[in-house]
Amino acid sequence: MTRRDKILGALLGAAIGDAMGAVTETKTTQAIVQRHGGFVTSLVDPVCDCFAHNNRRGMVTDDFSLVYLIGLAYIKEQGRVDQKTFEQVLIDWSMLDQYFLDHSGPNTKVEILRLKGEIPVDKYAHLKTRNHLITNGTAMKAAPMGFMNPGDYDRAITETIAMCMPTHPTDVAISAAAAVSCAVSEAMTESTSKDKIIQAALYGVKESCRRVRDTAYQVSGAKMDRRIEMAVELGLRYCHDTERLLWELASLVGTSLVCTESVAALFGLFIAAKSAFDMVVLGVNAGGDTDSMASIGGAIYGAYEGPGSFSDADRQLIEHMNFSDRDLTRHFDILGMADQLDAIIDKRGIPA
Repeated sequence: MTRRDKILGALLGAAIGDAMGAVTETKTTQAIVQRHGGFVTSLVDPVCDCFAHNNRRGMVTDDFSLVYLIGLAYIKEQGRVDQKTFEQVLIDWSMLDQYFLDHSGPNTKVEILRLKGEIPVDKYAHLKTRNHLITNGTAMKAAPMGFMNPGDYDRAITETIAMCMPTHPTDVAISAAAAVSCAVSEAMTESTSKDKIIQAALYGVKESCRRVRDTAYQVSGAKMDRRIEMAVELGLRYCHDTERLLWELASLVGTSLVCTESVAALFGLFIAAKSAFDMVVLGVNAGGDTDSMASIGGAIYGAYEGPGSFSDADRQLIEHMNFSDRDLTRHFDILGMADQLDAIIDKRGIPA
């Protein structure tokens, strides 16, 4: 499998996972089954009682639209990215009404407005913690830092921290994002395995926490690495019983916006999944923040397996239904992005 195929797999997993999961977001698994007559296993039109009710079949939300704009930033900057790059991505993304108005996360929206000077300076800036900034808003867009740094965990972590600091400058949120980027980084390598990908995620958690000990807010809460280990144990134990697996993960790990729940839980789904598309389906039906779990998990498994289990018709629909400009003239081009990002990695001196 070529490196370009792995990038394409990651992009498709993130895109299809987001578009499918947008339909089930916030519901429990039981409510999903009742509302849709069973598990959601394909792209469908959103129903009236979900966040994405204004979307149509194939439209993505904040998760993949931000991944896509980060990809564009890597292309524009020829791979040379820093915190300012990611701040500009957020500002550019906030101009895309179809994503920002309906789909911006609570913390991301506030921090974008602050970057644009549209809200007062934080009057709580003197406090030593930011306990509310522990959502998965950075983890959901961390895959590019992984597939742009195949096998290079440390550079992936450096760029992940730069991406996190504008909106979620806490050790917990950063460690969740680093778990994702390092998992994708490892999944991009030729002789990888699921076990190596899990170990890379755990490395990302621990190393990122070490690096930001003095520069990010230290918040109370569950430890990301312990939650991932718990989720993986459940995934191995119940890999042959999907309904039990989803119940146990939701009950013991959790699947909410909090990153130590949904981001940790998706690693349990990853270890149990049989293909990249199966990973997406598990995430879509896991309950809670389903679009993020399916999108992140789809990116990790897509980098691991490549694009083979994803439908080309789904790709074409997503490209047709989504735009990277405010005037709705520039359709997403996932195939073209994979080609361009692969070429930029060559310029970074990373072997194909």
